[in-house]
Amino acid sequence: MEREISHLEISGDGMTEIAGTRAGFKPTEPQSTAVTPRNASLNGLPAELKASILHSAPNIPALQALVRSSPPYHKVYLDERRVILSAVLLRDIGPQILPDALAVHKASQIGFGGSGLRTDSVKSFISQYKVERGSSSPATCDSMDIGTLESLSRLQSVITKITSDFCEATLSVHPVTGERIQPHGDLSINEKRRIYRALYRFELFRALFTKPCGIQIPPESRGYFDSMDKSFLFLSIFKVWEVEELACVRDYIIRRHTEILRESSSELSRLRPKKDLQDEYWQIQNTGYLMSLGLLFLCRLLNAPSAAQKASILEYNICCDRWFLTDVLEEDPYDWVYQTDIYTAAEDGQELLFEDDSLVDGPNAAWPWSTNQKVDVLYFEKHKQPLRKWAYVMWDLGKLEDWRILDVDPEQVCDA
Repeated sequence: MEREISHLEISGDGMTEIAGTRAGFKPTEPQSTAVTPRNASLNGLPAELKASILHSAPNIPALQALVRSSPPYHKVYLDERRVILSAVLLRDIGPQILPDALAVHKASQIGFGGSGLRTDSVKSFISQYKVERGSSSPATCDSMDIGTLESLSRLQSVITKITSDFCEATLSVHPVTGERIQPHGDLSINEKRRIYRALYRFELFRALFTKPCGIQIPPESRGYFDSMDKSFLFLSIFKVWEVEELACVRDYIIRRHTEILRESSSELSRLRPKKDLQDEYWQIQNTGYLMSLGLLFLCRLLNAPSAAQKASILEYNICCDRWFLTDVLEEDPYDWVYQTDIYTAAEDGQELLFEDDSLVDGPNAAWPWSTNQKVDVLYFEKHKQPLRKWAYVMWDLGKLEDWRILDVDPEQVCDA
């Protein structure tokens, strides 16, 4: 039974699951009516009702718990897994983020050893991704084969766990006072959408522009994207505040890896005695490389219960590559370089106002607050690093008002 449901687990390289939620933050939909069948009466329900219970699971972790709860439910799941997985994945990821999730899966299939330049395949993929993002038809899982659904379920499990840690890391202290604050409970649908899309786009960037270790690329397939290429090809697809969401994810991952390196430095020094792990320049370089290993690798580190085990995971990942994503975010934006209509609007001081958190293509209230209610084309600005530390572009108006953050001059927070 354990082997048969492995596609609902994070597996493949010795990883076990981390806790489903931390500090009370749960990236779930409103409370589901799904029931965990723990007694004989629920186990004795007809197969159709068991299937309905599985079908109504709010997310992949909940479905996993239901499937593991008893052999009868496991059997029903195996009989109808494609239909059940399709429904739960769509509910968990959301139709607005599903195109990004599917894009990560598809991008990971782009080979490195075929005929022709891989750069051409990546460009072609990005063109198709832009078309699919612009489709007016709601995204569904109905036409996906079981292999794709299983791949997405594994990826979504990682996203869910990283989201919980992201919330703890960014929402544990008050943005202005620095005092510890109480968890805000479940994420709203809008907050979950912003975090999920940033995390999926981080993984998409990685799938498109990172060569796995040990892969030998034939000369005829080699090609190269510099940081400006990546910026114009990838970052230019998104609204400026969506790129800032990605920058918040980048800052969070760098902070997390820096903390883990410091936590495990003594044990790591014993494993790599010739390496000066206290060198700040080296730490900056290595956190960039660790970031390039992706969210699953970060999950493994977060899950490791001791500094010694973290050091064991890190031992053979002591490399230098600080430029993964960072150098791309540091490039001048496409709109700035080519002086597009958005650049003109920014130069003219055109007003940008917050409308509503449910507006998928609009910013949250903190983005226009940070730009003094003006259109802007710049992201990943150094002076906004204190704002990105609490992921200011992710949260709904209610949280921001609870903190009274919008009553404060943004420059005061940036200088804090």
